[in-house]
Order: sequence, then structure tokens, then C-alpha cells
Amino acid sequence: MIEKDLKRFLDSHPQVKPELLLNTHEFLDNFDLAFFVINSQGQILFANKQTDTFFPSENTEINLFERLVSPTRADLFESVDFDVHFFEIIWKRDNVRKYGELNIKIIDESEKSLYACSLRDITHRKNNEVQSNLLHKEVIEELSQLNKQIYQSSDIITQGKVNYALNHLIVNKVKDINISQKNLVNKIVSLSVEDDELMHDLMNIRSNCSEMIIGIENFQAKSVTENQVKMVDIRNAIKKVYNYYESYLADKRINFTLETDCKFSIKALPSSIENIFIHLFDNAIDALDKSPAGEIKSLKIKIFEDSNHYQITIEDNGEKINAREAYKIFDPYYSTKDKERHLGLGLSLSRNYMQDLEGDISLHNEKDSKYFQLSFPKLKKLEI
Repeated sequence: MIEKDLKRFLDSHPQVKPELLLNTHEFLDNFDLAFFVINSQGQILFANKQTDTFFPSENTEINLFERLVSPTRADLFESVDFDVHFFEIIWKRDNVRKYGELNIKIIDESEKSLYACSLRDITHRKNNEVQSNLLHKEVIEELSQLNKQIYQSSDIITQGKVNYALNHLIVNKVKDINISQKNLVNKIVSLSVEDDELMHDLMNIRSNCSEMIIGIENFQAKSVTENQVKMVDIRNAIKKVYNYYESYLADKRINFTLETDCKFSIKALPSSIENIFIHLFDNAIDALDKSPAGEIKSLKIKIFEDSNHYQITIEDNGEKINAREAYKIFDPYYSTKDKERHLGLGLSLSRNYMQDLEGDISLHNEKDSKYFQLSFPKLKKLEI
């Protein structure tokens, strides 16, 4: 039987100190909180008016544990002592999941069998968080796609600039030379000039011009197809990124080593693969920048394989990552670096690229070592 009158409840439970509860019944009912008292079996013994809106029932008895979806009774009482404990709980009302913040405190100091509970409904806030997370995920996925499009567009723009420059500076001039050569040959023929050496030189000019035009056209065709989906040699991709950073690493006195126990290729956009390693190089360099002066700095990449996967580890001996940062390191917009210079998208985008390739990226943050690990399944036909 649920008691609704505070005075009668206290009279029937003399072991409960009144000061452990709020003062009056009227005071309790002016809150938006459900306030109730349960025993160790979860039965509600006293409840204010708001409790009915949280746990409506036609019965005169309600067992809190039977209403909870989460946490379990054991989890709820595992660490309850004389302090107030806060829990996020989930229950069902009319087959709809509800979320709340539960404060619970022991009020029977002799037997530790009665608990005062206050419960605030946070369902609206939780639903907003879920919607925000979904929207956030959609935004990140869209950013990832936009990032790919930007790289592809930059390739196209670069190719266009190269083609324009080649045409403007070389091809058109070579064509002019070719036309001039033809006009000169025709004029020599029309004047009946007999000079074999001159004619030989003019024919060489024509031949050389044709070879130059063919070579430039082949180069232009190759630049268009350079960043299409194809089999990418991972070791060569890493070396290409290293070449980009080589002088910078030398200036920073960072020793770089690449160990390869195996060779493998995957079907992908070359720029996507290079992007992953660019972000990881950047991350390692930033960590090494914080190393004490005079300490030897090293960045090591190792390629190896197990029975089901090709594995790559990227390890540096720079500043370690604390547990809280490690937990959020792949979250979009999360960065431990200068917020004005870093958006916190590098590792998040790398994870998206790896997921596109049906692979995985993880951080191993141990006491004596810190490294990222890329894992590519052997039996999958990898495409993006």
C-alpha cells in the first residue's frame, strides 16, 4: 500500500529521521520531481503526487525494479551508502521509453532498508540529444563526402591548370613551329632551292615537334586518370606521403623508419589512402613537438599481416594521450591542439576513410607505447 501522507508514513516508520526527508507534504508536491521512498525490494512505500505521473498504475502497489528497463537492481544498489547517488534510469510508460535522473539516499540508518528517491524526467532532453547525435553524424558524413569531393575537385582543377599551361606555353608554340616549318619547306620547294642539309634539318624539326605533341598529350591523358579508383600499393603510398614531409621531419630532427614484412595493395582512390597517412603524420608530428628538448624523436611505421588482416602501425615516442582524450580522439571536432588552427576532423575523417575501405583504425595507448593501428581485411574486395 502506497502511503500518500508524509506524517502518517513517518509515524509508521519511527526509525526514519524526519530531517532526512523534505519538511512538509505541501513542499514535496510543489516540485516537478517525483519523490518517493522504497524498501530494499523496490516497493514504493511513500509517494508524492508527481510520482503518479511517472509511474501511473491502477494498483495500490508499485515495484520500482519491475518498472526499470535500466539499470538493474544490482547496479542501482551496488555503491549506495550514506551519500546521495545519481543514476540515469530508463523505464517504460505506455510502451514509450522514458529517461530520468534518479537521486537515491539511505534514510533508515539502523537497518539500511529504506531509501528516499527523487526523480526528474529528462526524456525530452535525451530525445534532443539523440536527434543532435543523429544530425551530428549526418553532418560528419556529409563533411566526409565533401572532403572527398574537394580533393577530387582539386585534382581536376590542378589537371585543368596543367593542361592550360601546357597548351598555352608549349603545345600552341610547338604547333606554330610546325606550321612555320611546313611553310618554309613549301617556300624552299617553290623556289627550287636544292639544299639537302637544310631540308634534313627542317624534317627533324617537324619530327621533333610531332614527338613533343604526342608526349604532352600522353602526359595530359595520364594526369586525368591518375586519381581514379585503382589498386594502390600501400607501401608506395606511405613513401609518397613521407616524401612530402621529408624535409620537415629533418628540420624537426625526427627519425623516420618504415618496416615492411609484407606487400599489399587495395582498390581505392590514391588520394583517400594518402589522406589517411597525412592526418596520421600530422598527429605524430604535433605529439613529437611537445617532447622535451634533447630527446630523440622517432616516427615508425610497420606493415605486417596476420591470418585475416593486413596491419599497419604508426608509432611515435611523443607526448602520450591521457585516458579521457583517448576515449574521444576519433570524435569529430574534438582536438587537443590549438582550436584556431585545428578543426579536430583529421582522425574522424581517417576513420571514415577506413570504414569506406571496410577496414578499421584504432588507438593503442599503453604505458610504454602509443600507436595507431590500421587493419585491412584480406578476404574483402575493397572498393570506395
